[in-house]
This record gives sequence, structure tokens and C-alpha cells, in this order.
Amino acid sequence: MPVQADAACTINRGFVRLHDAAAAGELPEPAGDADAPAAGIALSAVAGTVAANNQTCHENAEQLKALQTWVEEMAINAKLVAEAQAWRESECSIEKFIFPQSPSETPEI
Repeated sequence: MPVQADAACTINRGFVRLHDAAAAGELPEPAGDADAPAAGIALSAVAGTVAANNQTCHENAEQLKALQTWVEEMAINAKLVAEAQAWRESECSIEKFIFPQSPSETPEI
């Protein structure tokens, strides 16, 4: 950011309070007279904070996407395991076909 732009922009206390409340997920109180004076914060500092917050947001989004993919994969695996278990316990099981417990359990071909 150019030095001239940094010096030309005044960040007031109200902006800082609003930004900090939004970053914390809170609803700020209405603006008042105390919000008007300059906060003594450079525009470049605000830009750096916003950029860092946005980067963190993108990183969190990527983590969430990875977690959603993992949960979906686990759900698919759990379903496959349950289906395999149910098949093993069913009358169609190959073990029951090959190794019947009694002649009456031998399927007719």
C-alpha cells in the first residue's frame, strides 16, 4: 500500500469496534460520539488484518470440505460393511452354499 494512501485515510474508533465485533461474531452497539475520533490505526494495518482474516476463513473452508469428504467416505464404508455383514448372515451366503450345516440347507441348483 502506498505511504500516501496510508497517511490519507483515517480509521475511526467506530470502524475498529464494528470490525472487531464482526470478527468475533457479535452484534455491536449502535455508533455513538465516542466512535468518531481517530483510532490511531493505519489503513495498512486494517488491510493486513482483513487479509489475514480472509486467509483464515479460506483455510477453515478447506478443512471443512476435507472433513465433509472424510465423513462421506466413512458413511460409505460403514454402509458397505453393514451390507457385507448382512449378506454373510443371509441365506445367499456362499459359505452356506459350499459348507451347508445339514442336507436340508443345501440349495437346489
